[in-house]
Amino acid sequence: MHKQWHQNTHPTFTYRKGHIFYFRRKIPSDLRCHYKRPVFVKSLRTTSRSSAQKAAMILAARLDEQWLMLRIKHNQSPASQLLVDPEHKSEMPLISEILECYLETKGCGKAKLFFVHAKRNVGYVISALTYDPDLELLYVGVDNGDPWDRDVRSEGVGDNLFLASIVALNANTGDYVWHYQLNPGEQWDYKATMDMVLADATIDDAPRKVLMQAPTNGFFYVLDRITGELLSAEKYAKATWAEQIDLETGRPVEMPGVRVKPGEKKLIYPSTYGAHNWQPMSYNPDLRLVYIPTIHQGAYHSKPPSYQTRDNFFTIGIVTELAKIDPLDGTGGLLAWDPEAQQPRWRIDNLPIWNGGTLSTAGLAMYRHSRSRLSF
Repeated sequence: MHKQWHQNTHPTFTYRKGHIFYFRRKIPSDLRCHYKRPVFVKSLRTTSRSSAQKAAMILAARLDEQWLMLRIKHNQSPASQLLVDPEHKSEMPLISEILECYLETKGCGKAKLFFVHAKRNVGYVISALTYDPDLELLYVGVDNGDPWDRDVRSEGVGDNLFLASIVALNANTGDYVWHYQLNPGEQWDYKATMDMVLADATIDDAPRKVLMQAPTNGFFYVLDRITGELLSAEKYAKATWAEQIDLETGRPVEMPGVRVKPGEKKLIYPSTYGAHNWQPMSYNPDLRLVYIPTIHQGAYHSKPPSYQTRDNFFTIGIVTELAKIDPLDGTGGLLAWDPEAQQPRWRIDNLPIWNGGTLSTAGLAMYRHSRSRLSF
């Protein structure tokens, strides 16, 4: 008999004592024999609500993982073979074994379609990898999921971690450190696989080690690259799928109707091309500007009359049609963006839509590659 060991909820488990936030979570009754106290309490050592929520999410995820392993071990589950023997730490489980464990623990009572998508719903790492030698952290940019339609992919619920996320890993051990998800429950082919820039910046009059990215969804993100805290996020291009990014929760405030239902059609910017795609952006630390090759294009989103999965075939579950509504639709551009002020410094429009990448030099020159020439 299968047991449902995880609930798909996202409480913060935080409370404030004085000015400091704390994490508090009850130990499940079936696992209290492994702990000295019935409640786990830990100081988060911060006065910032957003930082506390971020740290609490990480702690909660680690507890969930620990509790899952305890239950697998003591219930003699078929997945108990995935527990690593301390004397053989180098023996890592196979992807197929991890999938089997996932299906066992999450699949109880699910329809056949759940198992079909669980075997194919992967967020790939197709481009963005950035390494910080001082922090010894590897930053990984993750793709969106297949199918695109969350209603098909996960029954219309859940954030679908770690799709469309920036994930920080310990470069020496591979251990998870933090993540930030740009598009929870991603639906529009937006992804976090664009290049990431590491820099020292001044945010709110304080020096911060930051990670910057201009992903396909049209918002420019500045994160604390030590903790993963979202410092700022503003639109660098036309983006109608969300009103803004809530800095307290880190989540987008989506516009009504952007998750289309059967029979609906919605014009959404940017299109699946993104507002910036794989073409590299660059950063000049002297001018403190980022140079982004941009794309201006919207698309109509709708659902097909029917959906059918096909083995070893890409089926997205969403129909997109490029629009020609805005005068700039179908064009590219070059944008000089101030990441500290989160605003444009200058821009050039009406360039070819599939623009080239950029390169900044210490001589204050900026090069943009097109099909026929280099310009600066």
